[in-house]
Amino acid sequence: GLLFWVFLMYWAIRTIPFGRWALMSIALIPAALYEASTINADAMTMAVAAFIIAKALSLRFRDKLISKHEIALLSGIVITLGLLKPAYSIVALSLFLVVRSKRAIKEYILPSMLVFIALATSLLWTGIVKPFILDNTNTFRYGLHIDAGAQLATIISSPIHYMKAIFLFFLTNEGSKSTVEMVGSLGWSEYPLPVWLVLISLAGLVVVAAYSSKGEREFVKDLAKIRVWLVLLFIGSVIAIATTMYLTWTPVGASHLDGVQGRYFLPLLPLIIPMLHSRLFELNGGERTLAKIAVGLNLLTLSATTILLIVHFWV
Repeated sequence: GLLFWVFLMYWAIRTIPFGRWALMSIALIPAALYEASTINADAMTMAVAAFIIAKALSLRFRDKLISKHEIALLSGIVITLGLLKPAYSIVALSLFLVVRSKRAIKEYILPSMLVFIALATSLLWTGIVKPFILDNTNTFRYGLHIDAGAQLATIISSPIHYMKAIFLFFLTNEGSKSTVEMVGSLGWSEYPLPVWLVLISLAGLVVVAAYSSKGEREFVKDLAKIRVWLVLLFIGSVIAIATTMYLTWTPVGASHLDGVQGRYFLPLLPLIIPMLHSRLFELNGGERTLAKIAVGLNLLTLSATTILLIVHFWV
C-alpha cells in the first residue's frame, strides 16, 4: 500500500500541469501520511483519485493527442478506483475536464467511456461484495436496523428528510470534527491533533493552492471557464460519500448521519487546486517563492506532529 501510494502520488505530482507544490502539501498532510503507512484502501484511493485529477488537467492543457497507452492506463486506473471504493467513482467525472469545446462531440467520447467503465466496475463489484458488507455492518452495528435496501427506499420516498440529515451533519459540530479528522486524526481517530495545528495545515494548503506564478496565467485564465463544474463535482463527491454512509451505516429512516470520518474526504482534496488557483494571488517570485512557502509550512506541520506524538507516547 505504501509503495503504491508513493509511486502514484509522485506520478500525479509530476503529471499535474500546475499546483505541484499544493499537491505535494496534500500528500504530506499528517492524516494522509498516516493512512499511507498502514494497510487500507483509503491511501490507495487517495493516490488513484489524485492521479486521475492530475491527468485530466494535464490532458486539458496540452496540444498532443492522447495515446493508446494513455487510454489503456486510464482505463486500468478507473477500474482500480471502482474496485477500491465504489463511492469515489464519481471522481472519474473529472475526466470531462479534457473537453475544451462544448460543440466538439468527439471530445466527449473518451471521458464518457472511462466514466462508464468506472461506474460499471463499481456497480458490479458492489453486487459481488454486497452480502459480505451487509453482514459486517449488521455485526458492527448490532441491535440497530441497518438495511441499505430499506434506506434507499426511504431516500426515494422522503428525499427532503434524507437531504436534511446530510446537510445537518455538515452544518453541526460533526462537520467540524470531520474537518479536523481529515487533517490530523491519527490512529483509530482516538488521537486528534490540536486545532491550532489543523488550522495552520489547512491555511497553508489554501495559500499554496490559491497562489499562482506569472508563467501560469494561461492555465488560470482557462480555469475560470470550468470552476463551476469543479465546485459541483466536489460537492457531488462529498454528497456521494455521505450517502454511502447513510445507506450502509445509518439506521433506516434516521434524521442524522453516522459513520462519516474525515479521512474519507482526503481523495477529494486535489480538486481544490484548480478550484482555488487564481490570478488574484500571483507571486512575483514565481515557483521558487511558492516552494519556500510550501516547504516551510509542511516542515512546521510535520515537525509539530512528530513532537506531539513523541510527547504523547514516550514522555
